[in-house]
Amino acid sequence: MKRGVLLIIALLLAIYSIGFWGCTKEVEGPERINQPPIVQFVNIPVSGSQFSSDTTIYWYGTDVDGFIRYFRYAVIESTVVGGDPLGYIYGNKADIDWTVLEVTLENPNSNAKVNMSADVKDPVRKFVSSYVFLQAIDNLGEESDIIYRMFRKNNHFPVTKVNFYSIGSPFINAQSSDGILPGIEIKWSATDPVDYPRDAPPFEYRWKFYGPYDSLEMEFLNENYLQAYFVDDYGHYYLEGDTLARMVSADTAINTTVTPPETTITPVYEYYPVEVTNQDLRRFDLGTWDTLLLGVYGEIDSTALPEDSLYLLDSLPMVDPETYLVEESNGWLYDVERARIYDAFRKDPSPDSVKAITRQRYFFFTCQARDDSKVPDNAPDFRWISVVEPKYERDIILLDWSNYKSLYLGINAPIYKYNTSYPIYDGIMLKDVYSNLANAWKPGCFDSENLLPNDTINGALLRYSLFLTTQDYFAPGNIKDFASDGVPNVKLTDILRHKVIIITKDDAGSAMDFSLPVGSANNAQYITSFVVSGLNSGMSAWSMLRGPFYEAKNYLFRPFFQNIPSTYAEYFGIDGIWYTTWGCWPLGSLENPLYYRRIEDFIGAHALSNPYMFDMPATPEIDTALFDFAIDSAMLKDRYIWYPGINPWMDTLWALPEVGYVVKDGASKALYEYISIHDTVGYDLGNYQGRVVACARKTQVYKTIHYSFNLLAIDSITAQKIFNETMDWLTVQPFLQTGKMDRTADAQVSVQKLRSIQQDIEDNRRLTDEANAIISDY
Repeated sequence: MKRGVLLIIALLLAIYSIGFWGCTKEVEGPERINQPPIVQFVNIPVSGSQFSSDTTIYWYGTDVDGFIRYFRYAVIESTVVGGDPLGYIYGNKADIDWTVLEVTLENPNSNAKVNMSADVKDPVRKFVSSYVFLQAIDNLGEESDIIYRMFRKNNHFPVTKVNFYSIGSPFINAQSSDGILPGIEIKWSATDPVDYPRDAPPFEYRWKFYGPYDSLEMEFLNENYLQAYFVDDYGHYYLEGDTLARMVSADTAINTTVTPPETTITPVYEYYPVEVTNQDLRRFDLGTWDTLLLGVYGEIDSTALPEDSLYLLDSLPMVDPETYLVEESNGWLYDVERARIYDAFRKDPSPDSVKAITRQRYFFFTCQARDDSKVPDNAPDFRWISVVEPKYERDIILLDWSNYKSLYLGINAPIYKYNTSYPIYDGIMLKDVYSNLANAWKPGCFDSENLLPNDTINGALLRYSLFLTTQDYFAPGNIKDFASDGVPNVKLTDILRHKVIIITKDDAGSAMDFSLPVGSANNAQYITSFVVSGLNSGMSAWSMLRGPFYEAKNYLFRPFFQNIPSTYAEYFGIDGIWYTTWGCWPLGSLENPLYYRRIEDFIGAHALSNPYMFDMPATPEIDTALFDFAIDSAMLKDRYIWYPGINPWMDTLWALPEVGYVVKDGASKALYEYISIHDTVGYDLGNYQGRVVACARKTQVYKTIHYSFNLLAIDSITAQKIFNETMDWLTVQPFLQTGKMDRTADAQVSVQKLRSIQQDIEDNRRLTDEANAIISDY
């Protein structure tokens, strides 16, 4: 027993000693090798699939001894690859332009939308074959086998759309981006309705901007360079009088009399005359009519036109890159859908005598889109736009917003000369008075005699002769009972010929529309926007307005602070105007039923400061204060309508009605205080004595003055002095037309805010014109 135990112990010790002395720490056997990753396409899409837009390719990758660091793929046309795809890709692997997709825990990058080519010349009917090569690379740099699939792609043409621009609402030329004027901003877009009915990819664009042309040259271009044509879905062009053939079926005939039998396939066509009046072209969705602007893209001209037309086109000089091409894109621009053009008149060939005056000229903008397959729109869009080049060569434009009326309806409106033999005014008092004041200030500066010829704008007749319109005098207000004889209007060009805008409204019963055009603007709103545009370009303005923004038709109201249009408040520096509701006093109301109650109040003003205070200290020649003035009762009686019974002239109570005091903002300077006939006692609902009735505002961009009264009822000598001093200040405009700004101005306005206002003006004009154009088309 003992001997057996000892033998077992000895055996165990022997085994242990052999293992202890005989083992080694080194691993023996073949070295372990990093296994390459594996990548494979999933079933969708299958090889040979046909697409008309870029599609997403899916794959799956694994790596048994590590992880995949990135995938890479390449798309190469079959004409380049040849008949041996793997031989090509391995032979040129280092030179291939691979797209690399990094693999992360958050994004395995196991798919990609690949961009395949299409046939640019015949993209609809021809399919282009392309190979998609795919490879995976693991964390140690090991590469998988390269796999591939072949796909085919055709493509449909994109459609370019340039925004609507009415030549009746022109841009203002800006020399540079230094001023408030935003330049000429043009926007465009594109769609690809067949290939991408939803969520179209970004496009590439190229554009050109030509001009300037006068109206006759524009007409010449429209007659000779615009070609109406029909383009079918395959991109073939047809002119009026051509015939479009469309295969609708195929007849198959088999000749069994020969061996082997012969099969003949005869296509069956339907033919459509290409005429604008042929509704079948549209009903059967065979294509679209469009207009081609010739001479811009030569590759389109040579495709669309016969050789003799091309020869004629080469002989026409109007589309000439050396002379008329103002600016163009730097080749194809990816996903850029707007351009801003400055100094549009840089290539104006006009003589210096023409360049010295304000002029409105015409430009055309053309844009072409290219889709993700590099197929360009075969019918690039274009638009005519108009641009004003301001020169501010004249001194004063007078906008008479007074509402002249017939017979006795114009209570407290200025008197006019009425010719009973024909229903027309042969003279307007405001025009007479201000032309005399202007020409006494600067001889020959104001044209009151040479009536403009009748004109049209946006289809509306401008009866300038009816309103005695000259190049310096316009009557935007309506004349009651004569509206059917014409539409008073002012063009932006008329405003920008001048340095100073004088706006007068000297009646108590109408409202001046100073809101900007939005949606369905009226003529007054367009004129208002022109005034604001003029101020943004460095002009000055002087408003003399009685009861400006509220129409006195409802006699039940008590006096109140009327709301000020935001644009007027911004540019003229007032936050509110007290409205006296004059009509409820002589005509009666529920509160005031007696006709004898009167509210004529304003009989003069006390001077506070001179606008020259903005610019310089007092000198013997220039006082820091204006002078007090009084209303001249004789002029008040003779120059205004006083209706017997309701509103008779009363020698015991004479004053100018509807002169409301103002609440100015902190950046404006008060010029005059109210002097009331009732002195400090006030009258019933209001005490106007000592209230601010005029103020001035100077910014780094423009100067403005607001008066709540007019100069008609002031004696001629005093009115002339006021006019002279005010115009001397308003016409000091050292930065007008330069694009620069006066940084020394007391009131610094937000340049960005004014630019935003100007941009809104132009956008609203365009949207309003577009809406009206759409309506007028039905």
